[in-house]
Amino acid sequence: MLKNEKDKFVVEILKKLWWEWDWGAAVRSTWYRTLNDFEYSISKEAAENVYATGEIKFQRQILPLFIREAKLLQQRTVQAERKEKGIKPNEMVIAYYYRCTSHVDKPFYVDRRVPFYCPNSDIEHLTNSEISNKAHQDLKRFSQAYAGTWVVELASDAQKTSTSEKVTVPEIEDTDEIPF
Repeated sequence: MLKNEKDKFVVEILKKLWWEWDWGAAVRSTWYRTLNDFEYSISKEAAENVYATGEIKFQRQILPLFIREAKLLQQRTVQAERKEKGIKPNEMVIAYYYRCTSHVDKPFYVDRRVPFYCPNSDIEHLTNSEISNKAHQDLKRFSQAYAGTWVVELASDAQKTSTSEKVTVPEIEDTDEIPF
């Protein structure tokens, strides 16, 4: 919430609902820090819900009840947005693929796509470039494990975009010696 929205919230909502209490600088600063985490509309609805309960007898009781109510409303909003998009809360989605472009020992790996799954809650706030960076960080390790040449393909909503970076790992000879 922006500074002017915080001022507006304290003056138009809190002071009108609980007009009999003192809203000094210390109390306002505590509220300002709390309001950083919530949008104006959610904060307004939460304050009105807390007031409607009629349970408040002391001023210090408002803030914890407000925080609990605002978090609940915020969670419901996020769940409603996910439901509109058709996304289940803990659904595993494909973030990207590793595709083999060449392999000396195992030609059946060529053009094989290996999906990388992650929880939707972890990936929904990331941009394609952030997902690509994460995929390329793990690509070298993946290439060492499976040998051959592998590339990253991002799984976006409608289309799959192929990136041009390739990592080639030399084939490891089978020996009985342990290298370390």
